[in-house]
Formats: sequence, C-alpha cells, structure tokens
Amino acid sequence: MLANFGTMVQLGQLKTTDDYTFQHSVGVSALLTAFAKTLKFNRLTTADVGLGALLHDIGKMRVPLEILNKPGHLTASEFDEIRRHVEYGREILGDAPWVSSTAFKVMEQHHERFDGSGYPKKLKGSEISSTGQMAAIVDVYDAITAR
Repeated sequence: MLANFGTMVQLGQLKTTDDYTFQHSVGVSALLTAFAKTLKFNRLTTADVGLGALLHDIGKMRVPLEILNKPGHLTASEFDEIRRHVEYGREILGDAPWVSSTAFKVMEQHHERFDGSGYPKKLKGSEISSTGQMAAIVDVYDAITAR
C-alpha cells in the first residue's frame, strides 16, 4: 500500500462510503493473498492479487447507499444497479497506472462464474482468468461467513 498511494486514497473513500464493504474488501484481500501464496504465486503476482482484492468492490462507492444497505430483498432494478459496481470499478480504476492488469482482472471478474451465469460479461470456463476465478470463490466465502 505504501508503494501505491492511490490504493490508500481509494480505500479511504470506500471506508467513508460504506464500512461493511471496506471490511469485506480487507477480508477478501487477506484470504485471496493467502490463497495465492498457497498456490506459490510469485511475490509480485501475489501483491497484485491482494491489491485487486482490496479494490474489487471499489465501484460500490457509486451505488446509492439506500440500495447498497437496503434491508430485505432488492427489486430487479436495484439488483441491476448493484451489478453495475463492476462497471463503476472499471471507470474508477481504468486509467490508474498503479493498478496492474492482474489486479484489474480480480476486480473485473470477481462475479463471473465458471458456467457463464455471472456478470458483467458472462464469461465462462477458461475465459475467466485464474485470479478472477479465485476472487469469485473468496468473495462468496467472505460474504457468507461475515456477520
């Protein structure tokens, strides 16, 4: 994080917007970094994966809080807006020189599913990067094990 000042700024903005999303992002980063280390990724790739995980939900800063924190079920249009957080993330991080392609793929592909049922691009199988597949697993795991 010290080498990438932009990361700290983005995370500070995310924490201000939604504390749960910030905590979830930190949790996903810790888990995904451990996953990468277990698979013996090199140090640079492991760091990039961890950075991508920290920023994977950065686009939620643009989702209205009344939708993001709505108790109960979301309407179809509200769920569509939540899904747009990946698009918003691409806009926020698109030209950031401190975000590697590996980190960007973690952010962009964390909701893609192996069977093609995910979003935003409905990628399937090997169309999803290995780090995107890993991020999808860890993102769901952290979400279902959180309070």
